[in-house]
Amino acid sequence: MKSNCSLPGLYDHPGVLAETGSTVRPGGFVLTDRAMQVCGFPPGAVVLDVGCGRGASVDRLRTAERLACVGLDPNPSMLEHAPNLPVVRGTGEALPFAGSSLDGLLCECVLGATPDPGQLLKEFHRVLKPGGRLIITDLFARNPLPEDPPSLPMTCCFNGARPLETHVRAISAPGFEPCLVEDHSGLLRDLAAKIVWNHGSLTDFWTSLFPALDSDCILSRIRAIKPGLFLCIARKEIS
Repeated sequence: MKSNCSLPGLYDHPGVLAETGSTVRPGGFVLTDRAMQVCGFPPGAVVLDVGCGRGASVDRLRTAERLACVGLDPNPSMLEHAPNLPVVRGTGEALPFAGSSLDGLLCECVLGATPDPGQLLKEFHRVLKPGGRLIITDLFARNPLPEDPPSLPMTCCFNGARPLETHVRAISAPGFEPCLVEDHSGLLRDLAAKIVWNHGSLTDFWTSLFPALDSDCILSRIRAIKPGLFLCIARKEIS
């Protein structure tokens, strides 16, 4: 996951990790495993996890799927927790990999936290082989959005939540063909229910994370978009 030094970090916050575990996303490995089932990568396939955080998915894909998985993340404090995994520091907007060199690319709850998702997707297209698979999970907005929706005062994927069809169009633009698009919003509701059980309310949870911020304002912005969670698997077109 991404972190921006000018804003409070969300993905490496101990309070968030306590609720999500090392994957730092709703559902843990549920969507990762679903994507692997659909893609059917052969053992040894080269897969990059962009925004790998602590390397949870890298480790899972290397051990459970026997893939040659590598992780990339801009946050050195996250990578410190993956000392025995092949992870590198870098950003998705400028991937340190040759063109058409990867069989697959994993982007789990990163696209919405990226300042320039268009550049990110262009880079994904560049490094994937023709026919390579792009796997994206992220939040989407189930309510209509104003033209310029207000952002939360932190780096997080809520800020990049857009209607599902908008995300699919953006993924298609560089030359990807969506093969599967699924709504998994139930995993997000499950996480919210867990947080309420552990903290008493979502307001109390956000207050515990960022006491200096207005928790009610944060929640009102989140509720306004009515966030959902999606999985999209797309194929790089073969020219």
